[in-house]
Amino acid sequence: MADAYPIVPLSFIDGLHDLNTALEVYNQLVQSWVQRALDGDLAGDPQTFLTGLDFMFKPILEGYQGIHEQC
Repeated sequence: MADAYPIVPLSFIDGLHDLNTALEVYNQLVQSWVQRALDGDLAGDPQTFLTGLDFMFKPILEGYQGIHEQC
């Protein structure tokens, strides 16, 4: 007997696309910030910026965790 594979709804795949896009934008933002930090060209409070990154990353992480729970 063949192994059964789960059927994944199309909305599941759309959710992955949205999460991957959000993660890529987040990655670009972090890379830009690190490059500016290395160049010594930072303005503002780094801790406030890091807190903002945490708030931005939380929905992305929760989205991937939700997909993991569905699997």
